[in-house]
Formats: sequence, C-alpha cells, structure tokens
Amino acid sequence: MDRGRQGNRPPHGGSQPVRLPEVKYFTPEGNLRPELVDEEARQVGQALANGIKASQLRRFYADVLALRRRFEQEAAGKPTSEWQRVFESVLPEFKMLRAKTFYAHKRSATICPAEMKEFIDRHVGAVSGWNQFLAFCRHFEAVVAYHKYLRRESD
Repeated sequence: MDRGRQGNRPPHGGSQPVRLPEVKYFTPEGNLRPELVDEEARQVGQALANGIKASQLRRFYADVLALRRRFEQEAAGKPTSEWQRVFESVLPEFKMLRAKTFYAHKRSATICPAEMKEFIDRHVGAVSGWNQFLAFCRHFEAVVAYHKYLRRESD
C-alpha cells in the first residue's frame, strides 16, 4: 500500500497546488499550539511525502538543528531576558535557509519541490524571535517524523 498518497491529493507535480497550514505558533495565552506538532505537522508531512526524499528533508532539518544547538549553547546560563540578543546572532544563518532552499529548488524541483520551498519560505518569514524559532524547530521535528511515516518505503 502506498502510504504516501492518502486521500485525493494528486501525486507531486499534479495540477492542484498543495495548501500548507497558516503559520501560527502560539495560542493567545502564549503556549505552543498543539496542532502545530500534530495535525498541521501531519498535513505538511503529507504535502512533502511524494515530493522530497527523506535524505533531502533531513539535510534541511540538520541545518535547523545545528542552529538550535548553537542558540541553546549560547543562551545556556543566561537569563531569558538576554535570549533575544543571543537569537539575533543566529538569525542571519536562519534567514539563509530561505536562500538555500530557493537555490536547491532552482537546481532541481525533484530534490527540493515547491512545497518544501514554500514551507521554509513561510516559516523563515514568520520567525523573528527566539520563542518562534524554538516553536518552528518543534514543528519541523514533527514534520520530519510524519514525512518518514507517510513517505513511500523506497527511501
């Protein structure tokens, strides 16, 4: 059974564009939205399932993890009030993910499909603070997990 093509979604390259969820990280109370790491992550994982290989997705995710580790190391032991300043030292490299994704897509839509380019573009544009960055990291982690589950077994 092809778990990567559930529902009526056309295969990658079909004529119907895939709609990714709106970028919204927190509830009005300031808590991480549970849907971000559940239903919405599954929706993104599904949108990417037939378009990007797991190895390519993990390559982008590894860049995000490296930035998160750097942020966490530099923020360790500092008061939360200084975390935004620490994040701003990582922000240019985070913004660079957009350029890397656009470049990869231009080189090959097979390696980096439009859905991946849109996913990174939307989130890089939405993140301006450390708390949003960490929320995006959690979301991306869940997307990778759902992608692994929904992707065809050939990876």
